[in-house]
Amino acid sequence: TSHAIRIRSGCVDTVIDRCFVYGGYYGILNEAGDTLLSNNSIVANTYGPGSICTRSTGMYIQRCKLDQAWPYAQPAYPLTVTARANATVYAAGAVVTYQSFYLQATVGGTSHASTGPTIAGYTTAFTDGTVTWKLVAPVASASLICDTGASETHVIQTDFSGCWHNGIKHADSLAGTAPNFTHITDCTVGQTISHGIEILIGHTLAVKGGELAAGLVAGSAAIINGSSFSGDLIVANNSLAFGTFGVYVGASASNSARALI
Repeated sequence: TSHAIRIRSGCVDTVIDRCFVYGGYYGILNEAGDTLLSNNSIVANTYGPGSICTRSTGMYIQRCKLDQAWPYAQPAYPLTVTARANATVYAAGAVVTYQSFYLQATVGGTSHASTGPTIAGYTTAFTDGTVTWKLVAPVASASLICDTGASETHVIQTDFSGCWHNGIKHADSLAGTAPNFTHITDCTVGQTISHGIEILIGHTLAVKGGELAAGLVAGSAAIINGSSFSGDLIVANNSLAFGTFGVYVGASASNSARALI
């Protein structure tokens, strides 16, 4: 439950530059104003809901690598994810859920007849009968979470390609002010399990000039919003690929969705 870096609310104008941040519940938990993460900083291999979580006004992410490679290989679309089961044949590349994590088989085989495996940390293989697994990411995780209180989050020229559930998402885990004014510019989002950018709550998202892909499971979108998102949604000059939907405006969404693709 500890974070690799936690920037508390009393701080201001924090700069994280050219850093490798690995592990932790969150790699970076930002609770301070005007925080800058920049210049090829890498944040990955976290064990909580996301690599970066911001809960304050003003977080700026510029030219960073927030990607995370699949342990075996990127699965083919459409991906089917099932719960890990005993005495089951799994091919290399198969993806399962187990103890709140996604696992991917690096060596195919048959899972143990009566007991589940003991999960090891990232990059470390562990066996299950004749199957070998590696850790993918926590279930429902995201590379970047704009959480309760987040406002004016600006992300520029950053790579979110990786094996999370989502690349970028809004959340309101503290049940306060939902995130708002998120700006994603010239970024790459892809290889996710579900939606690339999931904005089901809050207001005002602008995504411009990016290369965006829907997730690997059928029914996913490159960008999705929902009924608790209250606009505006601005999608301009992006390349959208893969998956089922490019931009999906959720049922009963209360917004003015301007999709300028």
